[in-house]
Amino acid sequence: MLNWKSPKEQCRYWIASTLLWVVALSASTATASVLGVLYPDAPPPYRQVFSQLIDGIRDQYLGTVKLYPLDTSTDSATLQAQLRNDSVDAIITLGRSGYTQAEQLTSERPLVSGALPLIPGQGTGVSLIPDPEELFVQLKRLSPNIQQVHTILSEQSRWLEPIAQASAARQRIKLTIHYASDIASTLALYKRLLTHADRLRDALWLPPDRQATNESVILPILLQEAWEKRLIIFASKPSFVRRGALFSLFPDNERTGRRLAELVGSLQQEEKNLGIEFSKSDKLVINQRTAAHVGIKLTPAQLRSVYRTYPQP
Repeated sequence: MLNWKSPKEQCRYWIASTLLWVVALSASTATASVLGVLYPDAPPPYRQVFSQLIDGIRDQYLGTVKLYPLDTSTDSATLQAQLRNDSVDAIITLGRSGYTQAEQLTSERPLVSGALPLIPGQGTGVSLIPDPEELFVQLKRLSPNIQQVHTILSEQSRWLEPIAQASAARQRIKLTIHYASDIASTLALYKRLLTHADRLRDALWLPPDRQATNESVILPILLQEAWEKRLIIFASKPSFVRRGALFSLFPDNERTGRRLAELVGSLQQEEKNLGIEFSKSDKLVINQRTAAHVGIKLTPAQLRSVYRTYPQP
């Protein structure tokens, strides 16, 4: 039998008991929920990417995770019936096929997307596009003397300007953004920038913009001329490092998977559209040949922290 010393103590006990009951109820509800993950049934090496994302989701999500591999024969009506029969409460889509299937589903379930270069306005999710600020952080670590970064965008990428400007300012970098209307004007702008850039103070960022980084016309010319000037070029796309850009960031798939699961949990708590987040990663990809050419000497500690180097032996 409980012996209360005062009414205040009794009140405190009942408040604490109520809070514990609410927490326990919330936990049991989360554990009972079913999350459906829609992802492409891709061949290696892409299969490993989706496996890592799913591992992160499973690591973070408190409820049951059910997997729905998709291929060209997947029928939306059949998929909808499966989700309903499995009592799926929320959905994560991975890749283009998962995102496309989700667009065709008639559902009020919370929906989060990943493994795509998503941009603001495309729902809730984590984009493949690396966070510009993390690129600027790495730039400062590799070349502390850089003061100004130039980049070129098309009109379709104007949404990136305020985000990138704020990120650069926090790293005390002056970001100068130029706009071009087509490939020809983009190439002319690059040539002008390369002519006037000071390689000791300036760098060039290749943004997530298809026009500005056209791989068949612009990229080969740009990388060759930057090599001749010994100008630092870094990129949002990791594959550009293999072709000669100094560095980029490789996606941290398990970390992204955990974040996707966190976003689902937030939506299940009745939070509205949370928007698109950039990919967060510290997996540095660097071209050692380019680094040596532009005068960057990587310390043993820096090399140990690198996720992947090019050229590969």
